[in-house]
Amino acid sequence: MKKTLRDYLPILLMLLCTAGFGILLLTGVLDLNTIPQLVDHRPGLAVAVILAECDSLDHGQPTEEDYRQSVDVIRRQGQQMSRLIGQLLHITRLEQGTQKLQLETADLSQLVEVLCEEQAHLAPEGITLAVHTQPDLLVNGDVTRLSRLLTNLISNASLYSPDGAGIRIWCGWQDGRPAVTVENTEAHIGEDALPHLYEAFYREECSRNRASGGSGLGLYLVKMILDRHRATCTIENTADGVRATVCFPSIFD
Repeated sequence: MKKTLRDYLPILLMLLCTAGFGILLLTGVLDLNTIPQLVDHRPGLAVAVILAECDSLDHGQPTEEDYRQSVDVIRRQGQQMSRLIGQLLHITRLEQGTQKLQLETADLSQLVEVLCEEQAHLAPEGITLAVHTQPDLLVNGDVTRLSRLLTNLISNASLYSPDGAGIRIWCGWQDGRPAVTVENTEAHIGEDALPHLYEAFYREECSRNRASGGSGLGLYLVKMILDRHRATCTIENTADGVRATVCFPSIFD
């Protein structure tokens, strides 16, 4: 019987996982001291799930439906690994200074509206986004980095919100400075966890998002981008949920 790509899927995926970690080691994104922290978090689970699915397909007698379900699981885990690798590469480039900020005068209001439109299509089912912006809010910044910063905050809010929750995004002037707030309702962060949110690989022990936890790098990357734009971000619990407030320097400063 002629073999198809499907027959080689398990071994191809195992090679992909191995090669991915190899590339990260060779490029200096990971080192041997970082791997234990990494494997203790979501990526280790992702690899375990992928390998388990591969083993099941390789040694069992899967039906067409089994293949379909396994491919869906592997795709989701692969997407999470891809996001992790992207975050690690982004962090490394910022730390090593291999990519300088491309500063320009950017319309923050317009950027927020575009990103929110994109995130509305990517948000989990049942999560709604409400956006309010004041027009012509200008900042000096690297649009690519600012997009990553805001996308991380909005996607975090979506992932850590229960079904039926709402995400409120506001963009305007706050105390004479351009600001963006992202608030997810029906969520809460333990007071003990708040000081540690920007630490690499940190995740609140009791927190579980829809994918059973994030990488612990999203807010670490946010902090790096904030520092390079002389911007600040405060995260606090509110009566309705959790709110992140980002304030940028005025272009007139």
